[in-house]
Amino acid sequence: MAEAQAKAVVFDDIREDTFSRFCQFAYSGDYDTPAAQIVPEKDPEGEAGMVGKADTGDEPAPIAANPPAEGSLEDPVLPAPPPPPPAAIDDWGVWSTTKSKKKAKRVDLRRAFDLKTYEPTSPSHLATCKPKENSSPNEDYTQVFLAHARLYVFAEKYGVENLKSLTLHYLHKTLLTFKLYESRIADILELIWFACSDENTPSKDDELRSLVIHYVACEDANMTKSEDFLTLLEDGGPFVRELWLKIRSDL
Repeated sequence: MAEAQAKAVVFDDIREDTFSRFCQFAYSGDYDTPAAQIVPEKDPEGEAGMVGKADTGDEPAPIAANPPAEGSLEDPVLPAPPPPPPAAIDDWGVWSTTKSKKKAKRVDLRRAFDLKTYEPTSPSHLATCKPKENSSPNEDYTQVFLAHARLYVFAEKYGVENLKSLTLHYLHKTLLTFKLYESRIADILELIWFACSDENTPSKDDELRSLVIHYVACEDANMTKSEDFLTLLEDGGPFVRELWLKIRSDL
């Protein structure tokens, strides 16, 4: 082989930072995740549509993707929900339970995502993987998500199964703790465009692709607050088909 004769291998389809993480994994069995980028906060009058935006200058409340821990600063004080109304009787005299069933299915969809497991080779990674949670809307997680996704695509292409599992493990844990502020939907959109590209994940059964679509299916009501996401849906394509099938399969 040319590589054996030249005693060198040329990877012309990989970013330098991705290759650095691969080398780090090859020597240590782990890799570093980049920190979130801090972006300037927008002027209160220029941040249209931010959830919970107040005239006092308080930071906007996050879209409730993962409920904050009890007693945290973001733990809202809400009145106790009213008891559920009795099931309505339709024209045929049958108790209608459609809405309650759909709500239960939604809960099941989220629970299935939360319980996903991607076992790294080294058990130590299970204990050490503690992604930093975002706590404000000006923490851009785009490069955090893409670092894991790019390394996964590299590992998939070259058959590094241990690395694939580790990247999925880290990305899943990061999404679990990610507070989906409305201004941070753009970070998820970047992940969608990369992970659901036929160039990066040509198989519709790809694990990265499936993980991202499952997350978006759980957050579809929040994602639709973004005009860019609505435009993506209008464009159609394989992603929209797969997202629709995922949502329908759990409703």
